[in-house]
Amino acid sequence: MQLARLLRPLPRSYYGKFREALLAIHLERKLNKEEILELYLNLAPYGGNARGVEAAARRWFGRPPGDLSLSEAALLAALPQSPGRLRPDRHPERARARRDWILGRMESLKMVEAGAAREASASAVRASWNPLPLTAAHFGIWALARVAPGSRVRTTLDPGLQAMAEEAVRARLRDLSPLGVEEGSALVVETASGSIRAMVGSGDFTSPRGGQVNGTASPRSPGSLLKPFIYALAFEKGIIAPDTVLEDSPRRFRDGYDPRNFSGGFAGRLPAREALARSLNVPAVEVLERVGIRPALERLRAFGLRGLRSSEGRSGLSLALGGVEVTLLELVEAYAALARLGEHLPLSFREDGSPAVAGRVLSPRAAYDVACALEGTAFGADEREGGLSLPRMALKTGTSHGFRDAWAIAYTPRYTVGVWFGNFNSRSSPALRRVDCAAARNHLRPPASPAPGGLTAAVLARPPLAPPRRRRSVLPPRPRGRRPAAPLGGVRPRREADLLRRRRLRRAVRVGGGPELAAQARRASGDPGGPGGPERGEDDPGGGEVSLRPARVIPPFGRMEK
Repeated sequence: MQLARLLRPLPRSYYGKFREALLAIHLERKLNKEEILELYLNLAPYGGNARGVEAAARRWFGRPPGDLSLSEAALLAALPQSPGRLRPDRHPERARARRDWILGRMESLKMVEAGAAREASASAVRASWNPLPLTAAHFGIWALARVAPGSRVRTTLDPGLQAMAEEAVRARLRDLSPLGVEEGSALVVETASGSIRAMVGSGDFTSPRGGQVNGTASPRSPGSLLKPFIYALAFEKGIIAPDTVLEDSPRRFRDGYDPRNFSGGFAGRLPAREALARSLNVPAVEVLERVGIRPALERLRAFGLRGLRSSEGRSGLSLALGGVEVTLLELVEAYAALARLGEHLPLSFREDGSPAVAGRVLSPRAAYDVACALEGTAFGADEREGGLSLPRMALKTGTSHGFRDAWAIAYTPRYTVGVWFGNFNSRSSPALRRVDCAAARNHLRPPASPAPGGLTAAVLARPPLAPPRRRRSVLPPRPRGRRPAAPLGGVRPRREADLLRRRRLRRAVRVGGGPELAAQARRASGDPGGPGGPERGEDDPGGGEVSLRPARVIPPFGRMEK
């Protein structure tokens, strides 16, 4: 009857007692005595909010039931009779009397020896209310929602990595909290198997301001984190190559979309790998336009971004800059596929589960080119010169529109790590404007791993970090004492200063600057003369308002050489 009352609480009435009796008869027919006792011990109240012998042992004694002494086990057996009246922290004498009665009953039934029972009765009641462990609380809730009720599961969580990740998030939040950033999340996945080794949903699970929200499963704008996949698809299809020269300059795309860079300026002409490493917006949008929105969305879903909260008609070209919503779980799953050189595996949390079958979603060559581009963004000169022992990794950061989210995802052949910082209420913060907000070098680092051989060493199979040196330009060297020669079909590289100078000169000519300013504008554009031949002189009667001929521009996209 007591188990029936615990399984199905009913009002204290004749009808309720009748229903409990029927349930008790049903349990007697279906279960043996040991099974009934096991269910009762797992459901019985033990004082406070402790239900079940496992929770009670950890609440009152701070350890599991198998580690309890005879005196402590007898005390636990006494509590279900009257949990409130026998609470050992409030009524120790009553609890001790009931414990001693149980020990005497066990001695009379020859369940324990007389000496052991007397020794246990002589010990004092030492029980205090201990807090339950909250390690990986978000992971536990997330995993329980994906298993059958009552089943026992051996998870892939690594306690050491989990403790490291939790401390790293808390340490970073101590620096960011005064600046208005209250929450952070982290996810560590083993690259080869896709097993979740650590999950931190928020900075403090007990916080009343959204501490129970799991930030790894909350959809947010990814910022620039989708750019590597767009470039990878373009590399695979041969639309561009890593050395293809792209142009980062003001441009208006279809529907009036005119993206700007995070810095506010433009970089001019540069190779695709550098455009990806510097996370420039205009080249990324142009690559997406060439690849196509529908193929890009289909490939992103194949990478594991199954919950894209946008369709082709809603996202448009803003897809390249984070115009969709994804979760940290989805992003880490997708970047782990890049770390495996294009092989996708769903994330797993069960050690005893059947292994998933990997599926290829990208060519190894394209994934390798993306890893090489992102590898150069991991750390700057100060880290190299500081003598830090850091693993080589590929790193990508992202900031959402309005500076509401700061992301960082790093991967090596051993681990893939994702980090998010922001506020669950989407409040903006000046601290989220910093590109290193989520990629703090002193807090969260994937552990170093030995570099495997062959192409699988996409990020690690290179010499150790060396002091920084000047990046070799893809353009011809500049001759000394002369103006730079016109490399690419007679067109000088467009730099930001050149663009600004040309704008000013055009504006001056439109308001009546005369032929002298027109000649200066043509020289700034790299045009040696007007449409009819050499540069006009001061005596040329064509003064007044002049229409400038725009410079020829080579299309920024080329085909990968076969």
